[in-house]
Amino acid sequence: MRISHWVVLLTAGAVLSGCATLSEDECLTADWYGIGYADAAAGKASSQVASHRKACSKHGVSLDIDDYLSGYDEGLYRFCTRSVGYSKGLDGYDYTGICPSHLENNFMDGYILGSEIYDASREVRSLSSQLSNQDNKINELEDNIAAKTTLMLSDQVDVAQRYELNTEMENMRDEIIELERSNERLHYQIDDLNALISELELDYRYGEEL
Repeated sequence: MRISHWVVLLTAGAVLSGCATLSEDECLTADWYGIGYADAAAGKASSQVASHRKACSKHGVSLDIDDYLSGYDEGLYRFCTRSVGYSKGLDGYDYTGICPSHLENNFMDGYILGSEIYDASREVRSLSSQLSNQDNKINELEDNIAAKTTLMLSDQVDVAQRYELNTEMENMRDEIIELERSNERLHYQIDDLNALISELELDYRYGEEL
């Protein structure tokens, strides 16, 4: 049994939409080969069939396991490719070993590269957020120093208060220096990670050309 290209796409759309179970109409008109194909093409484990079986049993419909698994096996050929592995790695997909041994190496070649880029990109976002927070802290400290300088030069404070304000400003200047040093290290880390990402992207493109 085989299905048309349009049936595959329509079934895949239904499965990928996030439905945990099938409706009564879907069970009654189910193309189990197509559903199996779509599940595999979406990277879902074959155990997904259990939720389909449970959903349809409520409506008195039996699942055709042979058709489902036949479609599932065929769908793995669409999923277990280098390009899909790379795309899934970029998305942070948690691979559970669904590809058969004769397809897995090709899938993993792309998946590992994509996953490394995903991890490096996530680290870049984390470091960039830290950098932004520290920039904001530096601006806040500089504003405080300016305000305290204005206050210290006014007639509203005495000598002792001026001394106290000066000490506070010195501490804030020291904190700014430490933050600026930290920011410099963060910039280096971000640059290194971006260089790694570019290298990994080139590795993938080079592999595609082979």
